[in-house]
Amino acid sequence: MMISVKNQVGFTLLELIVSLTLVAVALTGAYTMIGAVSQTVIKSKSIQDIAYLGDRHLRELELSKSLEPGLSGGTYQDNIHWSLELKSINGYPLALSANLRVWNDFSAQQFHTIVFREMANQ
Repeated sequence: MMISVKNQVGFTLLELIVSLTLVAVALTGAYTMIGAVSQTVIKSKSIQDIAYLGDRHLRELELSKSLEPGLSGGTYQDNIHWSLELKSINGYPLALSANLRVWNDFSAQQFHTIVFREMANQ
């Protein structure tokens, strides 16, 4: 007795399940990668914003006419915080050491410089 085999057209159920599984794995990887890239872009922008704001703050500090030793702080836009410590430098009455810290949820940066006060009119 001979069994005849008919030509099959299309996919079997097993082939369909395997192909859908492969597509699901590929899409999951792609979505994960997109999420990681998005987080990297957000962190990169945050670091850039912090660097810009810190630099701008120090430039404004250098132009300030009334500097005194002490602590101060505040918040810029987008929930970026800052703290500034001005310290006298022994032997240099017109010079102040400025330590500025700028941070948010993603990053933090320290800035250090020396600023000079104006001489009081004699």
